[in-house]
Amino acid sequence: MTMDLKQERAVRTRNQILRAAAEVFDENGYDGASVSSIVKRAGLTLGALYFHFESKQALAEAVMNSQPQAIEPRLHSEGLQRLVDITLVWAHRLQIDPMLRAGSAWPSSRAVSA
Repeated sequence: MTMDLKQERAVRTRNQILRAAAEVFDENGYDGASVSSIVKRAGLTLGALYFHFESKQALAEAVMNSQPQAIEPRLHSEGLQRLVDITLVWAHRLQIDPMLRAGSAWPSSRAVSA
């Protein structure tokens, strides 16, 4: 039971860091975002950030790679309709979700294969 609680807390902490990073990247861009501003936004320590992510780039990659989880669970369609639905959901969520905006603003020169 203790391990489950530790794992749940670790997942919550990681998600808290991801959300804060997405907000800071969205507001300031990758180059303008500092890890200190990210942990301040998350209300955590640098140690917590570096426990989960080895660098600012690794954190940005995790933000970018989280995009499918923000869209795909909302869809129930298949085939060509699924592609249409992904486009519509993404267009709407870009307006309200900093995780998607931050991930889609990642400079192509830094793009990383998933």
